[in-house]
Amino acid sequence: MKPWQYITSVVAAIMCFGLAVAIVIVSSARQTVQREVAERQLRLNAGILGAQGQQIRMAILQDMANSAAQNPKMRRLLGRHGYSLQGQSGATNEPPAAKGE
Repeated sequence: MKPWQYITSVVAAIMCFGLAVAIVIVSSARQTVQREVAERQLRLNAGILGAQGQQIRMAILQDMANSAAQNPKMRRLLGRHGYSLQGQSGATNEPPAAKGE
């Protein structure tokens, strides 16, 4: 092996090692950020899905039920997800009827 080939291969090896170390560092930092985001999301969900979240959910379902009174597509959509209309308005979370009934 000629001297310039040896030097070139050593430089390439050092560059590869440096890139591998950089990838490990960036990956570790990325995992830390992902963990922080997941923790924040859990805290947000815990706050939002409390009593206030329940009120929002019921208001949305009521609006969807009101829309379904005049819109058969909305009625089918609600039915597919287990909600059925009572009279002309209001949605309840009743399990859908089994297929074939």
